[in-house]
Amino acid sequence: MAATVNGEGIPLAEWDGQVTEYIKAHAALGKPVTEEDAGTAVLEDMVAEMLLAQAARAAGYELTPAALQARIDALAREVGGEARLKDWQTSHGYTEETF
Repeated sequence: MAATVNGEGIPLAEWDGQVTEYIKAHAALGKPVTEEDAGTAVLEDMVAEMLLAQAARAAGYELTPAALQARIDALAREVGGEARLKDWQTSHGYTEETF
């Protein structure tokens, strides 16, 4: 585990993959970062996301498959279609499952 937040783990492989993508994205923008800085930034973001998810669950929020699909469909429309969204996912290292 990369970290544990209120008893819930952040898998090391997931953190490592996101660190790699973070470094690539910053390099593509001409703003290279060290692996240490990338690791810290990614871990802080992942912890924040987990805390938000935990708070949402505690408040009774549940993401249904239909609501998730509606959000993905809306994103596809915003970026110019499903093909462009898939291209973005691929270029940023996402699979359908990780996205």
